[in-house]
Amino acid sequence: MISTINPAEIKALVFDVGGVLALDAPRFFLSELAVRESLDIEELVVSWKKNFGALTVGVMSEQEFWMAFIEDINLKIPPEELIERFKTELRLFLLLDKNVIQYLRQLKEEVNEHRKVPVAFAILSNNVKEWAKVLESQDKLNDLFEVIMYSCDEGVTKPDPVIFKKLLVKLDVKAREVLFIDNREKNLQAAKALDMHVMLFTTCDEFKEAMLTLHFSRRKEAQTTNE
Repeated sequence: MISTINPAEIKALVFDVGGVLALDAPRFFLSELAVRESLDIEELVVSWKKNFGALTVGVMSEQEFWMAFIEDINLKIPPEELIERFKTELRLFLLLDKNVIQYLRQLKEEVNEHRKVPVAFAILSNNVKEWAKVLESQDKLNDLFEVIMYSCDEGVTKPDPVIFKKLLVKLDVKAREVLFIDNREKNLQAAKALDMHVMLFTTCDEFKEAMLTLHFSRRKEAQTTNE
């Protein structure tokens, strides 16, 4: 329960990317592909997952991933044509959520306004090198997040505890000093097992309300004062 979190003890806020800071690009891509080609979405997801893990730890290149995926779904279109099409189409969904990013910039100021030691903002994401570059080109994430950790650079993905432990070392904090925000329960459970505080992300508005509840943000108080 978030009500058990003491904001004064938190030294780092850690965010997932897909489904939190940005659209869940694979989900949107697969949904559109299923409709356009009259394919079964559940079968597409199975085909996608076969090699996605290898892609996100850097064992498989993006080109190799697309080739394997295309062979598995067996569309009657030349693979070289599909690869370029799929790359382009997926990138259309690689979009940061501007509302979330804007709010986090505001939140960071509020959280650290009266702190002697600032709360670090960090990213922990199962991501692909090429896709991360597309997202980072949309906003200067390095000036918002002190630590950005991607599975493709670390060779391990969430929910493996190893990547969480690597993050703690990089942040130089204890697990109980972290609030980890993700949209997937399995990742939250892994972080919680290490003694991190966790929060399920659903929408930007609900996240804002949670920050108010925890007294990280004083937005509602400011609004009341101005009325």
